Amino acid sequence: MRLFGRRDVGKYRFGKMAVRHDERTLKMAKYTADVPDPPESYFPFNLNEVISLFPLDANERLGCCVVAGAAHYITNVHIRLGQKIVPTEKEVVDIYKKLSGCRDRGLVMLDFLKYWRKNPMFGHEIELFGSVSLHNHRLIKQCIYLFGGVDLGFLVQPDAIRDFDSGTPWTPGTNGSGGHCVIAAAYDKFYYYILTWGGVIRATKEWWDSQVDECYAILPPEYKEPGFVLGFDGERLQRDFLSITN
Repeated sequence: MRLFGRRDVGKYRFGKMAVRHDERTLKMAKYTADVPDPPESYFPFNLNEVISLFPLDANERLGCCVVAGAAHYITNVHIRLGQKIVPTEKEVVDIYKKLSGCRDRGLVMLDFLKYWRKNPMFGHEIELFGSVSLHNHRLIKQCIYLFGGVDLGFLVQPDAIRDFDSGTPWTPGTNGSGGHCVIAAAYDKFYYYILTWGGVIRATKEWWDSQVDECYAILPPEYKEPGFVLGFDGERLQRDFLSITN
């Protein structure tokens, strides 16, 4: 089953460096316990528009997946607002070169998110971010539904590129090809839908549990508005953030 109409390149890059842990990182499970269950499925975009909405962004020749993921996240968030905002490849490459010091070796996801929290990216600010428990699939789907996707990193299984090119769902494998950063932008009863390499690929729950090694929810400034999401404890989150930064 082919899920996208992008051109066949046959070569892709990764670019996620090893996980960096920081005990101060906010844990999203702490603030979402009273949020209602997410819907059974959530799919905000049209598959026929994948190429124009979520381009390769030079990730076929540079290890810029961490920055490309941010660009895809911005696009997916604004789809829900009825807006088409697609950062350019030049913007992705310029940011990547700046943050990597023009050394094409990838980026650390946590470092990138910390930088984004203080510096608008592609002209867009984020308020906060928090880690998402890797095996809590209720929480993962809540965050995809509430915040327009989750930013995740995974250990690349050997058949990842072959399966992507053929449209075969990602399933677990051994970890031998490095790390990659992508956006999980949608889900249904059976799969997560992952944005990467100018397309979208289905991934099983078993793949997620086996391969994903970091996952973050990115919060827009609107989370502080009264009644943002029923049951979401934004006030507690803000207090905790201020206690960390102080």
